[in-house]
Amino acid sequence: MNIEQFVRPLPRYTSYPTVPEWGEMDEASYCKALKEGGDRASVYIHIPFCPSQCLYCGCSTIVSRDKKVKQRYLQVLLKEIELIHKVGGRKKVVHLHFGGGSPTVLSQKDIALILDALSIGSDSVLSFEVDPRAMLRKKNYLSMLNQLGFRHISFGVQDFDPYVQKKIGRMQPYEDVKGVFEEARSFSFTSINFDLIYGLPGSKQESFLQTIEKTIELRPHRIALFSYAHMPQIKKHQSIFSLEEMPTPQEKFQIFSASRERLQAAGYIPIGMDHFALPEDQLAKAFEKKQLIRTFQGYMEDRGISQIGLGLTSIGSVGGNFFQNTKDIERYIEEIERGCLPIEKGKICTQDDMVRGYVISQLMSHFEVDKRRFQELFCQSFDHYFSKELVSLDAFFETFFENRKDKLVILEEGALFLRHIASCFDTYLHKSRKQSFSLSI
Repeated sequence: MNIEQFVRPLPRYTSYPTVPEWGEMDEASYCKALKEGGDRASVYIHIPFCPSQCLYCGCSTIVSRDKKVKQRYLQVLLKEIELIHKVGGRKKVVHLHFGGGSPTVLSQKDIALILDALSIGSDSVLSFEVDPRAMLRKKNYLSMLNQLGFRHISFGVQDFDPYVQKKIGRMQPYEDVKGVFEEARSFSFTSINFDLIYGLPGSKQESFLQTIEKTIELRPHRIALFSYAHMPQIKKHQSIFSLEEMPTPQEKFQIFSASRERLQAAGYIPIGMDHFALPEDQLAKAFEKKQLIRTFQGYMEDRGISQIGLGLTSIGSVGGNFFQNTKDIERYIEEIERGCLPIEKGKICTQDDMVRGYVISQLMSHFEVDKRRFQELFCQSFDHYFSKELVSLDAFFETFFENRKDKLVILEEGALFLRHIASCFDTYLHKSRKQSFSLSI
């Protein structure tokens, strides 16, 4: 297969419309959405701080070891929670996820303060992103998380190859990660995830498959297998890498294909574009029940609730609309200290946005769209609404899908090209000249 024809900048569709199509957003619109958004929510908390810069990273981070900076941020974050409660009422937190940066910069006292500020119930699902390197310094951290009620944790592994780790500035030997993982497994965490990244500078198919094999030996419940996004025009620190150091698109495709095949052979179920889960994991069960949605945190169970983002740059989806906090740390602090929510960007979605967003999410989550369910939700014929898009699909991806009477189904080969197929339903992509996306392969 000639992969080059598929190599182009495309969204990962963690939202639709995608972030480049968003514009300025006012606080009043967010407040209105919060008031009308129901009394249950999924909450994401962004902790941006990292002790050092990983050179591959595409996240919004602040490199700092200053405890005073962290404590000031924490106090402002707690005030943001108060403001959310004041505007929209106390919402029961169904799911809470700490991401970063590195949330492991928080102490037990810090985390407890945040949990106390939120409406956490006995059935709330709590998850936390963990830097394995930090666990070597913080010996009782995993036990503490478990005691506070966290049942889902995610380890940032990326690649076990020492050569690649040195290239990206993130040295964490396999034996260290194994030790931390085994410690986590001794507690009552119901789900442990590994984040892996293929296509990093210096990575080869043979070495990355060794990373896959080592991962399978440890057997975490879930695996997120991300493609490295090289975007030095946005993340300046990535400029240290030359294109010659990285696998070609053909090589990256082969790495992903071989890794996907090996994970499936080991019993992992492929979930959407880049996730895998063991059959007994809740993510796999939700996938089988067709109850998943794709979000900025990957995949999660769809409970039909608002998603509220807290902290610098965090994103929420409330009432079908998107809202993002400012990326400027000083503005974030100033806005909250004067009693305002620090919303900067967002998108009030049209009916067409919601229709297309639903279809793209279904494709990205379940490899299919149920036409009868589509008709029930939108009082429209799927084939009629997307007649032009189906012609486009036929022209470019006829071997990747089946357009049945009751369903549009992506076939096994097409599952490797989810971003491409989903993009056929993206009306903005074909009108916009913005190149704010990573290469599709």
